[in-house]
Order: sequence, then structure tokens, then C-alpha cells
Amino acid sequence: MHRNEGENMTSGALFPTFPPYGVLTPEFMNAVQEELMAVIENAGLPILSKSNDTRNQILTAIQRLGQSYDYYVASQASFVALFERTGANTYSIKGDYDSVYFKKVIGGYSVSAILSGGDTWGDLYTNACEHLEFENGAYINFGALKGNLTVNTDGCYVHNADVRGNGGSGAIVESFKLGASRVTFDNCKCNTRLSSVDMVGFQGSGTALHNITSKYINCSAYSLDGADKLYGFKDCMNLQNCLAYDLDNSSGTDLCAGFHTCSQISSCNASSLNSNQITSGFHTCSQISSCNASSLDSVSITHGFNSCNQISSCLVDNINSDGTAVGFNSCHQISSCLSSNITGSAASYGFSSCVYGAALFTDEVANTSNDWMNTDDAQITNKFSVPAVFT
Repeated sequence: MHRNEGENMTSGALFPTFPPYGVLTPEFMNAVQEELMAVIENAGLPILSKSNDTRNQILTAIQRLGQSYDYYVASQASFVALFERTGANTYSIKGDYDSVYFKKVIGGYSVSAILSGGDTWGDLYTNACEHLEFENGAYINFGALKGNLTVNTDGCYVHNADVRGNGGSGAIVESFKLGASRVTFDNCKCNTRLSSVDMVGFQGSGTALHNITSKYINCSAYSLDGADKLYGFKDCMNLQNCLAYDLDNSSGTDLCAGFHTCSQISSCNASSLNSNQITSGFHTCSQISSCNASSLDSVSITHGFNSCNQISSCLVDNINSDGTAVGFNSCHQISSCLSSNITGSAASYGFSSCVYGAALFTDEVANTSNDWMNTDDAQITNKFSVPAVFT
């Protein structure tokens, strides 16, 4: 803040209460103005320069800033001001902000507005920000552009974040990407994106420690469409109550999977998936409990669970294929699971090429190439049993 240094000021740069009164300097007036503007702008509010009474602006700003967020995004201008370009197609939250709150605005926050330097798309990085909070209905709008939200801040908490497109096609690779340790994605969602290449809703990290220490709670990937491989969650660990649904690569030539190469998964659901080739609710995943794969369809092959290990209390229901449909395929160590309503025009199996199973059931008569237990091991034989149809 700048003290007034004009004529007739008293000791300590105070205004006198008697003539001759103090003279206001431009430096002082500009300092007062900019200090007030900083409070309003840091709260994410627009400056209402044409309003006769703006008392509510400063009051609202003070209330917001009192909620312990460093920065409020409440307009497209405040969204643009939040980021700085740190490389080609790379935009990071400015280092001044440890926590950011996104208010709901019509149409969301357009990523195209922050692009500069000739960039035609942009990845957004959390940088030093440790807390991202989205109001219900607030979202980042990538339109048809390539780009993602990469969390590269250790210990970051991301709550209610929403990454969307507009249904237009682009070379979109992922919506959320993990790039740090101890990250929590809580009730985050991505939707309405159409890709011309392989696409992932939530992409785990290539660094093992990032995946081991991070978690996904109540997250969802939905209304995604791809021309090649399409995944809701890929290479993620520690997933609870997550949902992959309405994923469609019927125009593509490869795999559509709700959960791919994920582990430590509980109470998650893969539903309404469709592919021109292969559809899997859970593909090459491990340590899965109380999960569902339902309403899956494909032209060639449909699997509820494919090449998965350590599966318990899971359900496959209503999966279909113009070719082969299998509830559990090439899975190991399965217990208390149900495979129901399997319909394949070429072949239908409740369980196929699975090894080690207990307390399993299917209403599908055909089950093939299963080795349910090692009968040479007396302890396994005595402790576990399965319906005769599987042996």
C-alpha cells in the first residue's frame, strides 16, 4: 500500500482535519484502487465498472477469501488469469496459489481462451496447487481440443472436478492424468469427449509410487467416444465406487474397456460399453471386489472380466456379442461371483479358461476349459467346493 505524500499532510502521512487540507497524489489514488481491485479479482469476481453501487462486490470478495481459498475462478477472465504458459501446449496454475475454487458459469471455462504462442491445444498442470475445488456444475471445457488436467502436485486433493468436451472430434489422449504422489481424486468426472486416437478418461502414472499412494473415490468417466482404444480408467490403483459407463468406440477397430490394468478396485461398475471389436468391463485388472460389469456389447468379443486376478463377490450381467460373449474369461482366483444373462451369437460362456474358483454360479450352461482347483492339494479340496457343472 502507498501512503499519500502530497502537500499539507500531517506527520505519518495522515490527512489534516483543518485547512489547508491534504493534496491527493496520483500514486496514492492508484495504490488504493489497485489494492481494492486485487481483493475483488483474487476472489474471482469481475470488476463491475459501470455499476453505481459496488459495495456487494468487495463484501462478496472478502467472504470468499475468508473461506481459505487463495483464488476464486468465477469468470472466463479469472480462469485465464489463473494460468501461465510454461512450455509448448503447457499451462500451469500460477505458483502463488495453493488452493483454487471454481464457481459454476454457463458454458464452463474454455481452455481455448488461455492458448497463446501459437498453441492449438493445451495440457493444464496443477503446479504447486494442493487443493482444487469445483462447485457443482462448474467444469473445464476443452471443446474438441486435445488436452488434459494433469495433477503434478504431491498431496493434492481434487474435489468435484469436471473435465468436458463438446462432442467434437480431436486427437484427445486423456482427460485426467496422474503425475504426483498421494493425490486424491474425489467425485471427479470426465465426459462428452470424442477422440480420433486412443483415449483414457483417468490415466494413471508411469511412476509406481504415484499409483501406489494415490486414490480415486466416487469418480466417473462417461459419454466418451473413440475411434480406436477407449478406456474409462487405465493404470490406476486404489479405486472405490468408481463408474465407467456409456463408452462407445463402435466406429473404431479395437478395445473398449471400463477399467484397464487397474488394481485394488472395490465397488466399481462398468456399464453400457460398446465396441466394434472387443468390449471388456474389467481388462487385465487385479484385486477386485464387489464390482459389476453389465450391459456390455460388441461386434466380435465381449468379456465381463478378462485376464483378471483375485476377484471376489463380483457380478456379470446382461452382456452380448455378435460373436463370443464370456462372463469371466482367463481369470484366476475367483470367489463368490455370478455370471448371468450371457448372450453371444457364436458362443456364450459363463466362465472360460479360468483357474481356481470357489462359490461360483452361472445360468449359462456352457463353460469351457476351466481348471477350478488343484485336486492334488487335499487342503484346497477339503476347504472349497463349486457346482459340479464347473468341474
